[in-house]
Amino acid sequence: WSREAVRYTYSGNVEPSCGGLITQRLDAMTRKSGSITVLLEFWDASGLDPQLRVNLVEWSKQHPSALVSIHAITRSKIVALSLSTWGLMAPGLTVTMYSNRSEFDMLCKKLGLPINVRMPAFTGARI
Repeated sequence: WSREAVRYTYSGNVEPSCGGLITQRLDAMTRKSGSITVLLEFWDASGLDPQLRVNLVEWSKQHPSALVSIHAITRSKIVALSLSTWGLMAPGLTVTMYSNRSEFDMLCKKLGLPINVRMPAFTGARI
């Protein structure tokens, strides 16, 4: 993360437990920076649990000035639809969806974030 933005990268089905991690980090970052732009790298995500979206919407409503905007990239139409509704359910929040990798990477670079961060390959191991 930079002073003005944070980037999250997820692959596979994004579970509700990810919401707790996201909001904990957002709490810490917004305490330090005031407000922040969020970039969601969901390029390899295949699904987004509805409860995760509910948790993120609720956090956004409780912290209305914490998020400058949300920018997300995904190839999944299901994930794109779910993320787009976040903006509709949290008044004043702008969610911009990307399907073009180079546009998203340019935004990351502009905000001082790394480009093309890849998740490690899943080995099938369970924790």
